[in-house]
Amino acid sequence: MKKVLSFVLVLTLVLGSFSMVFAAPEQKGLSDIAGSVNEEAIQVVNDLGIITGYDDGTFKGANNVTRAEFAAMITRALAIPESALAGYSTSTFKDTAGYGWAVPYLAFCQSKGIMIGDGNGNAMPGRTVTVNEAMTMVLRAIGYTNNSALLVGSWPANYVSLGQTLGLYDDVAAATTINRESAAQVVYNVLTVALVQVATDGKTDKVVAEKFGNETIYRTLLTSGLGCDIDKKGAAYVITGEEPSAINLMPYQGTYAVTYSKDDEIVAIGEVKSTFLTGDVDAEKKLLM
Repeated sequence: MKKVLSFVLVLTLVLGSFSMVFAAPEQKGLSDIAGSVNEEAIQVVNDLGIITGYDDGTFKGANNVTRAEFAAMITRALAIPESALAGYSTSTFKDTAGYGWAVPYLAFCQSKGIMIGDGNGNAMPGRTVTVNEAMTMVLRAIGYTNNSALLVGSWPANYVSLGQTLGLYDDVAAATTINRESAAQVVYNVLTVALVQVATDGKTDKVVAEKFGNETIYRTLLTSGLGCDIDKKGAAYVITGEEPSAINLMPYQGTYAVTYSKDDEIVAIGEVKSTFLTGDVDAEKKLLM
């Protein structure tokens, strides 16, 4: 009788032996995020100062995010210093009364084409941001413009499709609007996506940072201003699970991937270059899919 063994096979390389001990990253504050699907994203964007918690140590992930708040989050993800924001003390948006704190963020996002408004001069700063708007704004923040050849069709389908292709919807709640948990996840997802430049003819190219042999390193938000490094000069390597990390490496243990670190701790996984097959193998070592 043939034995049947369940397995996961990594095709890219034969792994040596390594430890199977997985220590959960130590949490730094934020008393109400444990168990959230977006826990790691929340922790990282909090540590990077993009979306911070409240004075009482909570994050309040279920709270809705306004368009003004999301503009602030994007501006922080772009690592725009307060000194630079001083040049955006006024905005041509007509509906910013009562949102004085947000004017520099709204004005900055408007000047960069990240937030356009309703076409009638209104930013609608107090309205809850929709998922479609959030995806559009983060894609514009990393360089995509409406004439990009990669944006096929009309809005919002063109931005939605590209966002799905780039993995921006991963672990984002299926809802019309964005709360703080989902906002953290959207921002976290875009941090490792390559920045792009769009030519007038729509040609869209990733922004190259450096080249090491056959490895091309593309600029991302993490490496552009957030003080993070791409590990091993951008080369993929086998993640053992023992690396110092601010995120849980268990889902990536044994994979061949690129990682990003800050203060010598992994904060994000970039491109995963492993190819996995799942199935059963019989005693003759034949894969049964």
